[in-house]
Amino acid sequence: MESNLNKDDITSSNQPLYQKFFELSLCLFLIADKDGTIIKLNRSWESALGYSINEMEGKDYLSFVHPDDIDRTTKTASFLLEEIDIESFSTRFLCKDGSSKLIEWRAYPDGEFVYISAHEVNSISLKENSPADLSGSTVPTDLENYLEKLKLAEKKWKESESRFHYLLENVQYISVQGYRADGTIVYWNKASEQVYGFTAEEAMGKNLVDLIIPPPARDFVREAVKIMVETGIANPPDELWLLHKNGELIPVFSNHTIVDIPGKGKELFCIDIDISERVKAQTELLKAKEKAEELSRLKSTLIANLSHEIKTPLMGIMGFAEVLETSLQSDEELELVHRIVGSVQRLNETFTNLLNLVEFETDEINLRRNKFMVGAYVGSVVQNFHESASLKGLKLEFLPCEKEFDVELDKHFLGKILNNLIGNSIKFTNHGYVKVSVKMKIRMEKTFSPLLWKIPVLECLMTKKI
Repeated sequence: MESNLNKDDITSSNQPLYQKFFELSLCLFLIADKDGTIIKLNRSWESALGYSINEMEGKDYLSFVHPDDIDRTTKTASFLLEEIDIESFSTRFLCKDGSSKLIEWRAYPDGEFVYISAHEVNSISLKENSPADLSGSTVPTDLENYLEKLKLAEKKWKESESRFHYLLENVQYISVQGYRADGTIVYWNKASEQVYGFTAEEAMGKNLVDLIIPPPARDFVREAVKIMVETGIANPPDELWLLHKNGELIPVFSNHTIVDIPGKGKELFCIDIDISERVKAQTELLKAKEKAEELSRLKSTLIANLSHEIKTPLMGIMGFAEVLETSLQSDEELELVHRIVGSVQRLNETFTNLLNLVEFETDEINLRRNKFMVGAYVGSVVQNFHESASLKGLKLEFLPCEKEFDVELDKHFLGKILNNLIGNSIKFTNHGYVKVSVKMKIRMEKTFSPLLWKIPVLECLMTKKI
């Protein structure tokens, strides 16, 4: 709250609202400016110190303070410059007759003036150079305790400030810059020198926006700073690219905090962490990923081309073998042709599987959904393996589901899966049996909602006895 009074208003006698209050009160009232010059005081001071009002007005109030108390009084009064109230403080004032009086006072800063209310605590009645001074029994014990606590608090405050200042100055990799609402830099730690390349001497007093903000973003940042000052709310942390002294852009993780300093207004502190190494690692990782994807694509293309190139002559061999098979009469020669046909078929299946793998890896597979009775279809696939199972002396069994049901999926790929599963089961079973069964299971899935969904699951079971 700013005072609407000026010096002439205060010294004028035409102020009935407080003039009578001043004159009639037994308390000690005093109005001074921020420099300590007494502007007005009431007549109770005449009774307390023996000086007339004319002798005190216009003087520095410290000229009436005991010499031994001037330092601590000055330190306490410095809070008034920061617009901080002083609730209670005791100091010795010199009387005109050379004695001293202990005065307890409180002060309230308002604009360019300080308003003081005080009262006598104890009349010490000592001469200025009396050897008893304040160590005598006439000084209240609570004052001594207060002074001791004040010194201890001041010591702890200085130690805390020293530790905090050392921390900010010497912390590594964490850049801290302090600046005013207009952007003027008032603090620049060592880490800021490392991150941005500017020394503290080069940065102090400069405008933060002009120093490290890239030109295209400067208007936006100025507006953001203005909003932070007006609202008192700092911007959320974010990753930014800021300017180094050499002109390069530096990636940082930036955070803000706002400090409202009494008497000085708001100051903003920007805390930046250099994330250059992380960004570099991410860039290298992305390049490695892109390279791996390109190699995978080239591999898939190579396999697809080779498969197609090889399958063409294979089909030619298969055709000639089938023609040859019809013209041969010798069982021994027919056996040789059958082996050729079997080898070509296996090789053709291998390349077909490679092509399917390429399709899966390149997401080029096209599923064609068909609706069909799954039990009957699985049974037809199993039927194709009876002969191969018999040749190995194995018993191949098929157990259909209790109740037939239809499914909607790619029939072609289901056939491939079943062929691989049944074929491998027969291949790796030396004796005994292979059993294929089809069941439908109801699985209960609990979702985020309270509903329970029933999902039919096709389960093809194969057991083998070795």
